[in-house]
Amino acid sequence: MATRTAARRNFARKYEQHLADMCPETHPIQVDEQITAKIDELKSAEEHIESATRAAEFLYRRAHASHLRSEENKRQIRSEGAIPYLCELLNAKFRDARYQACSALSELAFRDERNSLLIVSVPGSLDSILQLMVSSDMQEDAALVLSNCAAFSEDAVATMLEHPGLVAALKVVATSAEPDAKGIAIGAINCLSRFSFATEALIAENVVGEALMPVLAACGEEEELDG
Repeated sequence: MATRTAARRNFARKYEQHLADMCPETHPIQVDEQITAKIDELKSAEEHIESATRAAEFLYRRAHASHLRSEENKRQIRSEGAIPYLCELLNAKFRDARYQACSALSELAFRDERNSLLIVSVPGSLDSILQLMVSSDMQEDAALVLSNCAAFSEDAVATMLEHPGLVAALKVVATSAEPDAKGIAIGAINCLSRFSFATEALIAENVVGEALMPVLAACGEEEELDG
């Protein structure tokens, strides 16, 4: 854990220094000072976990598609280095902190190719998401982060497929989780399958036979009972 945290923080420092090269902005960002203040609070999670949790919730609301400045806010949140710290919050001791981190990350990834790639590129982020997805009561929230990243970035999909156990974890959730989490996991698998380079990994995990077919069969049984 300590090694992953150090790697994330090192990434965060480099991320802030070289973001212009990684994800060049096409036009100036109109800065919201409240967002800047909340990102500063987020970065103090070790000392002030409750403030960091509230900051993550605030960033989620600002990034949400219903917000009039959603796109601009997402750019600012990315450019000011919040994403690695949200990924670090996924490992917090308190459930609400992990939940708010998942919510913010999934919303930042939604319809945003750059954010999607950055989220899966943070050292340890995929490990943290998979841990939540397979061994907690946050399967739906964690799976949604993966689903949104896969839906909006081809490069993120390539990174995800290289991660050991990711497809297998999605398969487990798709077949054994609660209905909402199942649906999101299946959606994530569908997003992965859009790319030809993903075919080999999905075939190797027998996703169709062990995940999708059982789901379809269960749906058929439910229709027969309803009938």
